[in-house]
Amino acid sequence: MKALRTVLVALAILVVAVTLVGLLAPNEYTVSRTAQIEAPQSLIYDYARHFEHYQRWNPWSSKDPNMTSEIKGTDGTVGAVYSWAGNEEVGTGNQEIMQLVANERILSKVNFITPFESSADAAIDIKASGSGSEVSWGFKTRFPFPFNIMGLFMDLDAQVGNDYEKGLQNLKAMTEKIAGNYYNGMEVKEIHFPGRTFVSMNPRDVTAEEMEAFYMENLPAIATFVGEQGGEMDGMPCGLYYRFDDEGGSINMSLGIGVKAPLSNTGSYQNLEIPAGKAIQVDYYGDYNNLPEGHAALDGYLAKHGVDRHTPIIEEYVTDPTTVESPSEVLTRITYLLR
Repeated sequence: MKALRTVLVALAILVVAVTLVGLLAPNEYTVSRTAQIEAPQSLIYDYARHFEHYQRWNPWSSKDPNMTSEIKGTDGTVGAVYSWAGNEEVGTGNQEIMQLVANERILSKVNFITPFESSADAAIDIKASGSGSEVSWGFKTRFPFPFNIMGLFMDLDAQVGNDYEKGLQNLKAMTEKIAGNYYNGMEVKEIHFPGRTFVSMNPRDVTAEEMEAFYMENLPAIATFVGEQGGEMDGMPCGLYYRFDDEGGSINMSLGIGVKAPLSNTGSYQNLEIPAGKAIQVDYYGDYNNLPEGHAALDGYLAKHGVDRHTPIIEEYVTDPTTVESPSEVLTRITYLLR
């Protein structure tokens, strides 16, 4: 009996000790790493918020070449979900974008399913620093009692911190490479223009005040004509710009519908064939009134590289504004054909 009492007392003391340790031990753990990246905030933000890119720079993809992944929802927006399944080192889980602060913060909820269930809040914070940006990547998680005691025996900062350090270096290498062709906060892509045929109007001078009515009156008419002639559209409607008159305030321009083959009957329109060649391009997201920002980016490229463009400048209105909730989702693709 004495021996039993001794064992019971020892167990009681152990229970009390474990309880006290659990109550005193931290139940919230944070790991973060920071890197200086020589790229604009907007570039890093836009790159990092897309799971399509995340698959390339996160440090865990390289640990399992056979890892599978899936993206659900609209990538780069709140509610988008990235799911993965890999080996024991990678595990399985998913990550959902919870909050976006333009050019400053990307907040996600990470849910681990295997090898054990847990969740964490992960954040990427971006701020201007010198000629580039300071980027911090970290996570915060909670271990409820009594599992928080395990944290005393786990060096999470070393275990996870090394991965975060590697991921930031991957992000740095990729975004700094893109930054070499970044102008006015936008990436200018060097492309091979494949050549296109447009059914277009004859160019005319249009003032800023006339612009909206010009588009509303003529684009539907051209699209209707192409359909009546049995033409097959190739891409979305385009604005074709030939000359900007800064002093007079008018623009010499046309409107066109891309077609897969020239029309035999063009009526009052024309078949405009633009040959293949070198070009630069910007994907501009935003209100049409701010399209000059996209042109400024392309002009910045021309000035830096000492090259010139020829006409027409092509604005392709990829997104129908009536199908999206915000102007920030409206995509206009601007192409400069190089001489």
